[in-house]
Amino acid sequence: MTLARMETIRRAAIHAAEHPVAATDLMAALRMRVANDESPDAMQLFDLGYLAATYSQMNMVTEHNATGYSGGTRKELPVSTDFITYELLKKAAGLAPKEPTIEFALALVTQSPAHAAHQSHLQNAITGAPEGSLLATNLVKRFGHDGQTLADLKTSFGMAADGERR
Repeated sequence: MTLARMETIRRAAIHAAEHPVAATDLMAALRMRVANDESPDAMQLFDLGYLAATYSQMNMVTEHNATGYSGGTRKELPVSTDFITYELLKKAAGLAPKEPTIEFALALVTQSPAHAAHQSHLQNAITGAPEGSLLATNLVKRFGHDGQTLADLKTSFGMAADGERR
């Protein structure tokens, strides 16, 4: 379920990159959903944090490529400065402990710009990924090499096949 949310948010951000009003409205809607709930759940925090992180990473790309995905001009996406996206995602992970897909998202957003916790999140995602799962496929595709399996990726991180450190 988290991987589907990530893909949906990624696609919404791509669309928003060429439609500034939509970008602002989407961010506002997710912020409002969190603000209106006295005790937001993990997925509410995750959606807001992942959208903000996606916008931030797309803004870094915008500096190098001002042409939009369908030929239009990309605009800087609105990222609030009153919260820290990483902290929102960590809080979501804390509300959904042992959720390797959230750890995968944290690994993605801490890769660029580089964050000290990147390796830890990546290792947690790899450890929790079931062999043959969509998460395993995404981990190998994003962080592995051609022809690698999840077991190979675990080995490259010094883990046994069961995810334990060697």
